[in-house]
Amino acid sequence: MSQAESIYDICLAKLRMNHNNIDPYLLMKIMYLERTVSTNIALGQKGELPNVPPMVEIEIKFKEGTDTEKVIYEMQSRGIPAMHHGKEIFMKSTMSASDLCDLASNPDVEMIHGNATPASW
Repeated sequence: MSQAESIYDICLAKLRMNHNNIDPYLLMKIMYLERTVSTNIALGQKGELPNVPPMVEIEIKFKEGTDTEKVIYEMQSRGIPAMHHGKEIFMKSTMSASDLCDLASNPDVEMIHGNATPASW
């Protein structure tokens, strides 16, 4: 294993330890997209990425007994598209790593996983 790989593994372990209810790969990708300004990944062209948080499509698993209808209503009232996807809530919105960590700080959230892409307007 190279030194770079061991640094990467340590970073993932620290993310898991400090944010145990967020998929560390999702969190790392959001942070990467927030910091990437040299290549426009969305369009495959050189130039800066839009100066907005990445677009995330996430599924949020809540503890048993959580009123997920209320959670969906609160998200939708703030203009965030959200809906049930099986027993989880699916939402799509722009979101920074800090926003995701704030969402995960809800004590009823068991796990957040999904994908992040560059936002484009």
